[in-house]
This record gives sequence, C-alpha cells and structure tokens, in this order.
Amino acid sequence: MSETPAFRHTTVLAVRRDGAVALGSDGQVTLGTTILKQGASKIRRLAGGTVLAGFAGSTADAFTLFTRFERKLEEFSGQLERAAIELATDWRTEKMLRTLEALLVVADREKTLLLSGTGDVISPDEGILAVGSGGPYATAARAGPLPEHVDARRRDRPGVAEDRLRDRHLHQRRDRGGDPPVSRPASPRDAHLRDLSPRRIVAELDRHVVGQGKAKKAVAVALRDRWRRQQLPPEVAREITPKNILMVGPTGVGKTEIARRMARLVDAPFVKVEASKFTEVGYVGRDVESIARDLVEAAIRLVKDERRERVRDRAQAAAEEKLVDLLATQVDPAGFVPGPDGKERLRRELREGKHEAREVEVEVVDERTPQISVMTPQGVEEMGIDLPGMLPNLFGGPKKKKARLPVSEARAILVDREADLLSDEASVPQEAIRRAEETGIVFLDEIDKIAGREGKTGGPDVSREGVQRDLLPLVEGTTVKTKHGNVRTDHVLFVAAGAFHVARPSDLIPELQGRFPIRVELDALTEADFLRILTEPEYSLPKQAQALLSTEGIELVFADDGLADIAKAAAETNRSLENIGARRLHTILERVLSEVSFAGPDAAGARIVVDHTAVTRAMADLVASRDLSRFVL
Repeated sequence: MSETPAFRHTTVLAVRRDGAVALGSDGQVTLGTTILKQGASKIRRLAGGTVLAGFAGSTADAFTLFTRFERKLEEFSGQLERAAIELATDWRTEKMLRTLEALLVVADREKTLLLSGTGDVISPDEGILAVGSGGPYATAARAGPLPEHVDARRRDRPGVAEDRLRDRHLHQRRDRGGDPPVSRPASPRDAHLRDLSPRRIVAELDRHVVGQGKAKKAVAVALRDRWRRQQLPPEVAREITPKNILMVGPTGVGKTEIARRMARLVDAPFVKVEASKFTEVGYVGRDVESIARDLVEAAIRLVKDERRERVRDRAQAAAEEKLVDLLATQVDPAGFVPGPDGKERLRRELREGKHEAREVEVEVVDERTPQISVMTPQGVEEMGIDLPGMLPNLFGGPKKKKARLPVSEARAILVDREADLLSDEASVPQEAIRRAEETGIVFLDEIDKIAGREGKTGGPDVSREGVQRDLLPLVEGTTVKTKHGNVRTDHVLFVAAGAFHVARPSDLIPELQGRFPIRVELDALTEADFLRILTEPEYSLPKQAQALLSTEGIELVFADDGLADIAKAAAETNRSLENIGARRLHTILERVLSEVSFAGPDAAGARIVVDHTAVTRAMADLVASRDLSRFVL
C-alpha cells in the first residue's frame, strides 16, 4: 500500500519505431484521491482503425473531445493533421470547449500529435510522446537509466506532496488561491522601460517637440522615478508618490504634445481632460471622478490592443476561415456555387482580394450610449448615460445585431473578435486597473481657467474653487468606483498645464498648489524655433503637405528661403496679434498653399516650388491689413 500514491495520475505513452506506432496507457480511474478502477481503456481507435487516440485528464471531457475529433476526421477524409488543427481551433475559440480539461494524443502511420486546450498542436522531435504524471519517467527511460545519485522513489513520498502540486500538467487548471507567485523573465516592455534613461527620454521627445528642454527634463525624471519605484520592495514603494508637474506657458508651445508623447513612449494609459469642463459637486456637469473612470477605459483599450496584437496572426487565420464559411453559404451574383473544392477556391480568391466588395452578414455589437437632454443654466445639453454598464445584471451583455458588411469591413470585426477569444478577456479589467494605478498619466489642461478665488467673482465662476477642492482628493490619492472595479489614484501621475495669461499659479488654492511640486516654465517660440518646427520633426507640416498633394499628382518643393519666410511671418504675426504659438504655422502655410490646394487635380503633373517669391506674394494682403486679420485665426 505504501507504493499506491505513485499511480494516482494518468499516463499515456506513444512510441513510433520502424514505421509502426503504438499507444498505451495505465487503466486507473480516480475520483478525488480514491481509485475506482485500474483496468479502464483510455485508448480509442478512430476513423476505421487508422487513427489511435489517448487522453489524460477528465474522462467526461476527453470523451466529448473524442466525439468532436472523430467528426473532424470524417469531415477531412481521415487527414490527421488537418483534423487536429481544426479541433484545436474550435477548442480554443468555442466557449464551451474552452472549459474542458484534458489532453489528447493522436497518431496514425505517419504522424504523432499532442492537442491542448491552448490551441497548440505539437509534433514531437523524437519517436516518443508521453503525457500525464508518468510522462517524465517514460521520457527518461527512453533516454537511458537515471543516474545512480537520483532517488526516484523520493518523488512519491508523502513528505514531498506539496512540491508535487507545483508540477501541474497542461490539462490541469491552476487553483487561483494555491501556488505561490513564480518569478517571470522580464517582458520586452519591462526591458524597454529599463533602458529608457532620462537622457534617452529627452532624445525621443526631441524627435517630435522642438525646444522646451526644462519641461522635457521634468517629465523624463518623473517617468524614470516611476520605473525606480517599481524596483523597490512593496513596503517602500507604497510610501513613494509621484511628483506631479505644473506646466506654465502660452498656448501652442508643446505642453499637450510633450505629455501625449511621454505616455506613448512608455505605453501608459493616458487621458487628456480640460479642467474647465468640470463643475463642483452639486452643479450640473461632469464630476472629477469621471477622470479616473476615463483612465481605466483607456487602460482597457490599451491592454486589449496589446493582447490582440500578440495573437494577430492566429486571429487573422481564424477570421479567414469564418469569412470562407460565410461566403460559401451564399450564392454569388455571378452564379458561382461552391462545390467540393469550393472552400479552397474561395480561400485562394479571398487572399487575392477578389471578394472585398461582396457583402456578408456578421454579428456586431451596438455600442451606442442613450442620450438624455438636460436643462442647464447654459441651455439644453446632451448627457450620455451608460445604463447597461451601471446595471449589467439587469440589462445582460452588450446588445448585438446582424449587419451586412463588405468583406473588407467584416474582416476587421472578425479579426478583433477572434483575437478576443484567443486571449484571456476575463483578466483584461484586472490588468487594466493595475496598469492605470501604476503607470496611468492624466493631463489636466486649461487649469488656469479654474484658478479663480471664491468671493472675487460671481455667476458661472462660483464653482471654480469648488472644482479645485474636488480635484484635491483625486490628485492626492483616493479610491474611485468604476464598472470594472475600484481604482486607486495614489500613484497616477498628474500633469497640469495652463497659459495663465489672466490668472497666476498662485491663484490656485494652496492645497492644490502643493499637489504639483514641480513647476516648469515653457518659453514662447521664436523665429528660429518655427524654422526648426518646419524642418526637424519626422512628419513636419511641409512633409504632410507634400504627401497630401502627391495624391493629386502634384510635386511640391519647399525652398530654404521659402521656409525661412514662413517662419518669419509666423513669428511677426504672433508678435503683432495674439500669440497662438506653433498653431500660427498652420494659418500661414494654408494661406501659402491655398491656390494649389484649390486647383487639385487640375494641376496634376505640375511642380510647385514654394520659395521667397511665392511666400511674399501670398502674404502681401496679410501684411497690408493687419487690423482686418485680427478677426481671422
């Protein structure tokens, strides 16, 4: 009886030698830790005896898979590899099959394959394949006897039962409350963050934003501090809060772009909100807690996109099969009816792009949010209320509907759907909340618009200080309830920005000023900065204009003196009129290119040179009548 524990689990062994294959297994059936039977047959002959199949794991689940596999063999005329791949695809994508806990070993005269619920179909390199708890022993016996110093019996002693629980098999689900966390190798994303030194972050920002060195250094240090915090023990990391940043500078100098590029650089959840859109609690309007909810939604999208990208190839293959099935069930207007080889022909034509305009019927999710009109002191406003999101148990899942779409549009929907099925969608909210809490970035724009002090003004300004008081707990750290779970904002990085033309940073309430310890002054752009903006960025405005007009067959060339005149005109106009920063370049450039843009296809084949003469001619009216230009952006 002392040796009984050694035979608790299933072992299936497949051996291939000299053109023959054999499958064998133990006959043990257990219920919990009780052995009910020792002579059960776990090997089946399928497809008229040409295919052998064995299983490890749940007996009922394996029989269900046997039935499915036999149907696949019939469907594909006994082709083992094709039937195995199709079963693995169904096993991975169908909700019911994904719950089955078993492994299948299948073999014919030519191939031996292992099928798992993760969608893997594995062909062993050697002539032996073993699964179950006895699999390692069978493999070791194939390689040779165990070394003398290895005590094989020790593995089955009761004293090491706890260690055996860690050696789980592919068909066994991991108990969420069981095994301790296992150290993982660094992911590519972790390695990327480790290599992002402050100097390198500034260099990356320099590719897209001209100047503003002090602001770039501040955000670079803030990003690096977040990585440093993640390397510390939990008890220390818990006490370290992010150093929030307040950017002060005129409009159009790069405040928003620095924050957006910073978030994109580290793949962090990012939301940009205008502080002037929020109102004090008790007033009609958006409450500040919606910032945290928006951040979680941004994290959800980010995590979903990352997981979809990881399984993109397999999702595209599965979506292609769905499209082939949809097309095969329809009659082509030209009279083509798929025959025995119709699916293969459809698949080939689909890859050649011959069916992009054909319509297929697919199921789509209706993501529209009901709009309710609300009367406010400023007039009638539209308010979206996500009732299904707030009451999921009452409304059920997302509303779905049938829609007829061209293949070109249906493919994207099907690829996303298959990617969601291939990835663990149930764990997305948990991962998204963690990412939002640890790496989230909130950009509070126009914070100077709520910098009024109570008692100075009345009317609509009465809630300005109230909004600041509401922002305090969010910036300091609080827990916000969302439909995906509670999210804490203790370690979210807040970057506030404002022009402060009328108000000053000191007009903010002292408590809020203290929550933004790093203050950065951004410089107004000069003529030299404008010239750099036109020439240095990877996708500068002149390059964008050249790409747009090239679609009309127009070759657009910017001469150096022309770019210098555009920069000079933008700087002079900002000095004499309102200073709107780099946005003035859009105005000047559109004015210079207005005639050629209007000509469009009529000027196809032309070569247009934007030089000193062209810019001077286009800007003559603006220089002559500066007073009228005050009314034009």
